[in-house]
Amino acid sequence: MLSGEMAREDAMRETKTATRRYAKRQVTWFRREKDIEWFDGLGDDPKIQQSVSAWLAKRLPARPDRLE
Repeated sequence: MLSGEMAREDAMRETKTATRRYAKRQVTWFRREKDIEWFDGLGDDPKIQQSVSAWLAKRLPARPDRLE
């Protein structure tokens, strides 16, 4: 579109299609990963943040160099 090779509407349609295909490939790839922990919700949700923090606290070693 920027170089004048296609119309804005065509560029938008192709971008949406490519984005959906990319997302589908990501989902397919992640499904094969057995050690992934999924959290329902979005990262800006305080409940999700708390769940992720608790999950990490159980799995990561304590870091004495890190201030609380």
